[in-house]
Amino acid sequence: MTDPMETIARDMRALPEATRKVVRPALREAGNLVARDARQRASWSSRIPATVRVEGTFRADREGVVIRAGGGNAPHARPYEGLTSGGTTFRHPVFGNDWWVSQAARPFLMPAAEAQSGAATEAMTNALNVAAASLGFG
Repeated sequence: MTDPMETIARDMRALPEATRKVVRPALREAGNLVARDARQRASWSSRIPATVRVEGTFRADREGVVIRAGGGNAPHARPYEGLTSGGTTFRHPVFGNDWWVSQAARPFLMPAAEAQSGAATEAMTNALNVAAASLGFG
């Protein structure tokens, strides 16, 4: 079975540039669905929600959006997502390097992406249907 996101990406590459420009706002809005959900899921943090952002990648070989969090203002976003340890906990020092503790991860990006995948896929599919109709396809 083909991944729907791969199908959407393939279809986007086949569209003329003028049509892709029309579809891009819908792609960004689909990414915003996930970003809004992720901000709510990370509301336990005072810094992480402000760093959740949607970035468009609108090149000829890759069209889509990427949702990112963290950076200089919230470097703890990555370990809380569970990306540094690959699991449900991560270790960090307390009081310098003398005492290390394990802390539970609190994922917010992946659960948001999973929860919004249906709505985001629907928004992108609808945008592609509109683009196809503008090109004379059913």
